[in-house]
Amino acid sequence: MDESNKCAVLVIGGGATGTGLTRDLALRGVNVILVEREDLASGTTGKNHGILHSGARYVVADPPSATECAQENPIISRIARHIVEDFGGYYVLTEEDDPLYRDEFISACRRTGVRIVEVAPQKLLEKEPYLTSRIKRSYRIQDKAIDMFRLCVLNGYDASLRGADVRTYTEVEGFRITDGLIRAVKVRDTLSGEQYEIKADVVVNTAGPWAGIVANMAGEELPLRPSKGTLVVTERRIFNSSAIGHLRYPSDGDLILSHNAVSILGTTSIDVDDPDLARPTREETFKIIREGCLLAPSLREARFLRSFASARPLLPAGEERGRQVSRTFAVLEHKSPANLITVAGGKASTYRLMAQVAADLICKRLGISADCTTHRQCLPGAEHLLPWRKLSGEGLKSQHCSKALYWKKFNGGYSKVNNYLHTGVDPGNILSPASPEDTIEKKYPYLSEQVARRTIQRWGSLAEEILCSPGREEILCSCEFVTRAEVEFAIDRLWARNIEDIRRRTRLGMGLCQGTECVDKLLPVLLERGWDIKDIHAQARDFLDRRWKGCTYVAWGHQLRQLLVMRHYFLVNFGE
Repeated sequence: MDESNKCAVLVIGGGATGTGLTRDLALRGVNVILVEREDLASGTTGKNHGILHSGARYVVADPPSATECAQENPIISRIARHIVEDFGGYYVLTEEDDPLYRDEFISACRRTGVRIVEVAPQKLLEKEPYLTSRIKRSYRIQDKAIDMFRLCVLNGYDASLRGADVRTYTEVEGFRITDGLIRAVKVRDTLSGEQYEIKADVVVNTAGPWAGIVANMAGEELPLRPSKGTLVVTERRIFNSSAIGHLRYPSDGDLILSHNAVSILGTTSIDVDDPDLARPTREETFKIIREGCLLAPSLREARFLRSFASARPLLPAGEERGRQVSRTFAVLEHKSPANLITVAGGKASTYRLMAQVAADLICKRLGISADCTTHRQCLPGAEHLLPWRKLSGEGLKSQHCSKALYWKKFNGGYSKVNNYLHTGVDPGNILSPASPEDTIEKKYPYLSEQVARRTIQRWGSLAEEILCSPGREEILCSCEFVTRAEVEFAIDRLWARNIEDIRRRTRLGMGLCQGTECVDKLLPVLLERGWDIKDIHAQARDFLDRRWKGCTYVAWGHQLRQLLVMRHYFLVNFGE
């Protein structure tokens, strides 16, 4: 067997937990291989709200999960600060909500260590003019927005820099088991069709809602209960704050997360048998929008981009279903095969803690004495701040440290929207508040300010490599200001193997046109790089088809017209 297919630990699954565990083990000097049947973050991690939970949502119904989230929130905010947006989170008690829940909530926050601060409703309404005025009480919480795609990619990237082997589009097809141990894992490269085996001392199942399928391959039963969550994306950002939700027991459509230029409404909790078949329905979409209108009445006139769904990997203790099941996690040691470990349950917000607990157990089994350092080691791009412009005094404050607002036309009226989306105020504190002489603006005075700022906000200090590369001025996606240089960085350094992978890393195709315009600009770039024209054609067709399907659930009004334009483009360029 090829030595490259031998390792101490094989991790199955490229979501937040799998990539986080691979990084944790690599930092401890463990020889580790990660395999993922599709792309990193192509499963549940890449199809959720994108919220970094404070724990406030779970303090009453699920205290253990609340404590875990409260513990991990400040850690992730620090080690991944360039992909975390913190414009404040709030829970509001509206006239429709049960007032008795408030007392339970406050007491539970004290018990679980979740920090809250009461805010006068009028003060919150000054910040959020499109929030319902039917508010009786409001509380500031520590919920934040986080880019889940880059969270996984950067964990995998850092792990690879430290010796780990990350293999996307590598599907597990079975195990070779003798004497109660996994002797080899049978895998297949889904792009080339090559089949081969990987030998590992320990095999870790972090396949999320597919963990039960992986366990069954090894002859083990896992009482996993996948639960579908449906979400709806708005055309543009509704609230200035990162997250606003109802102060009540967790329920369908009770939270609006605002991240980048859009807001995401959600979610549901519906048991499904097959996580691959988790799809939104029109009924779920309408219900989420109706609930969202209770928080933001202007949503009645809003345009929605798409609806999507994924399955959560819930691990019930008994017969619980849906929201009754705890969101905490478990690290399970199987008796046979004895070298199989499964990490199940949990949330993306607690991925680092899940990885730490699993890595501690693995190192103990392997006889390795090495402590976890992921709570201290920043992800690539978050190590140091990257200066854009030399500023001082009031200019420094307004450009880098404030959450300045400006008026933007919205649905026939005007709404205050964070101007970092357009003028560069920095939500993640990535643009340096210092005033060094050597700034990006001075180094590259010919760069568009929009391109430079958006690239820095996506990649932190890694952006300098992109901004000094050829193609830095060629914009491929005008909605998200994605350049040719950024796309090539994703391909060369971050395992982007197709157009969908490029989208996950750069947000290309995630704006208003949903890829209709930028795919045309991207195809010649891929052709110049030597990609096969038939493969490019098939990828573009698949990419636009995926965008199309997500849009069909919200096909009315302006979005229906956009959808018809998109469909015409699809048919003209790619046929039926």
